Amino acid sequence: MPSVNELLAALSARLLTLSRLSALALLGEATAAAKCERARETVLRVEQAATVAEFASRYHQIKPTPGAWPTADRPDLRGLIVSGRVARAETDAALAALAGETADTVAALGAIMATTPLLAPLSLLLPPVAASLPSPSGAAPPGLVAPAPPSEPAQVLRGPMHVDIDPLFAPEGALLDAATRRAFDEHRSPFLWFLSIREEMAAELCALSMVEYDGMPLAFYRDFAKQAWDEMRHALFFFRVGVEQLPDFLATAPADHPLVAGARRFQETGRGLPVPREKNLYELTWNATLTERLVLMHLDTETPGLASFAHELRSDFCARHPAVAAELELASHDEASHARFGKTWLEHLVPDKGDRKLAIERALLLRGVLMLTAFSHYHETPLIEMMTRFAARAEESAGSA
Repeated sequence: MPSVNELLAALSARLLTLSRLSALALLGEATAAAKCERARETVLRVEQAATVAEFASRYHQIKPTPGAWPTADRPDLRGLIVSGRVARAETDAALAALAGETADTVAALGAIMATTPLLAPLSLLLPPVAASLPSPSGAAPPGLVAPAPPSEPAQVLRGPMHVDIDPLFAPEGALLDAATRRAFDEHRSPFLWFLSIREEMAAELCALSMVEYDGMPLAFYRDFAKQAWDEMRHALFFFRVGVEQLPDFLATAPADHPLVAGARRFQETGRGLPVPREKNLYELTWNATLTERLVLMHLDTETPGLASFAHELRSDFCARHPAVAAELELASHDEASHARFGKTWLEHLVPDKGDRKLAIERALLLRGVLMLTAFSHYHETPLIEMMTRFAARAEESAGSA
């Protein structure tokens, strides 16, 4: 029988792995509601892992270790990512098997606890975890084969290249088209339903980063799990409010507005709200490093977004809809925490202030190229051709100026 210390370390590691597998499962779901539920599961497991790790450190002097995929559960080695997509059935099976092993680990700890009053503190730790797991099988828990974490954060695998957006939406038009971009800014309803899929992409960025990177402290996975769940709740909130404003949009928009036909389709069928052909630009995230993701999402988007939330809370719309304003204020608190996450983990990855300044400048310079990788995918145009085309447009604009 493994020792208490070995079982506690294995329990924390298994719970973290359950969280990371749930993050992978999020990337395989089609609907926003299902992604939100996967994000909740991701948070549940990583919070349990953190509780166990804190207990192990406080009561048993077990030093926390950075996150690392156990060899048997690493998604790329287990066949959970196939042809650039999450293999949903296989991922669910992996989650179920690991949950069973985790339940057996809890049961083994309980059996040892019963042998001596000195282990009574385990009685505070184990029941809440056991209640969220299947019944133990009665077998001894298998050994945990986990490689030593890398000496520094490292991308140990590539997550899924493709994700789906909710079938409530219909990709049409293109962000490359100025008229399409304007259409989403001309009324609150389309602005909000488009914002919904952008919030979803933020959740996917967090989930993808949790899946791909080993060697980060447990607090990183905990923060990114929280943000993923926050962003999915925001996505559902913005979608709901956008749909509530749909009648006003249809009553005031001109008949030739490019989004009217899709909005009417949604009213009649419950599906088909138009969003750009490029969807939520997930490919930008997939092609970026973790440092670049932190800069582009947290520094370049989340921090300036706090001012947008404050401005919106002072708007006439919020004055007329106090219930929406109250929910928006809750979302603004989440966004403030996300900005802190970005600062914390960027400093962790790039501790030197000068190096960090250069990393930020580099990521901002690459932003356009990373966006073009997404455009290239959806327009079936080679990236170099996209870059040449936009360089020519930039030269024309500079010449006309």
